[in-house]
Amino acid sequence: MRKTRLLLAVIAILNVAAHCSATTLYDNFANLTSSSDTLTIRTRGIAFNTDAASYNSLTATLPMTAVPAQGPAILRLFSSSPGATVGSPLATFTSPATFSNTNLQPATFTLTGFTLSPNTLYWLMLNHTGSGSISWAFTNTGTGSGVGFTNFEAFSDNDGATWQYHNGAPNIAKIEATIVPEPSTFAMLAIGGILLCGCYRNASR
Repeated sequence: MRKTRLLLAVIAILNVAAHCSATTLYDNFANLTSSSDTLTIRTRGIAFNTDAASYNSLTATLPMTAVPAQGPAILRLFSSSPGATVGSPLATFTSPATFSNTNLQPATFTLTGFTLSPNTLYWLMLNHTGSGSISWAFTNTGTGSGVGFTNFEAFSDNDGATWQYHNGAPNIAKIEATIVPEPSTFAMLAIGGILLCGCYRNASR
């Protein structure tokens, strides 16, 4: 009986851990080459979907360079308007302290305090702030992985007043996020804790 309780407790806790680990929403790093887009006054980005879960604690890793190394780059999350077009800005990522200024290197941006809704299309847009230069790797291959990968891309030369769209050759990124636990997940954790306590009491007798 004690072994059964211990096994059930471990299963419950592992189930919670699986829900709290990072999920890959978008990843086409396997297509990385030396090709890149240079942004001067341009905003450029990619689209990704969510599945049936809500997500928070986003990270977005982009292979890029920036001059100066402190980076004239801002990464923002946009909503999607009807027809899978770029909507309104929703949140701004925290940029890394420095960027590579010589060759393409992964730069990781973070976003906390914002929750992605289930079954929703979002746009991830890299904006040039007006000084220096930014290069962001792209691919001619429209394939990738992750629960929400798309090959949609968009860019604007007038800070989002108008957008141009293309499918099939998106910029390269890896977007990860953590599933927001449902009440049942917390209940599972509580059950696991109760079972572990019971095992401990029995063992100490």
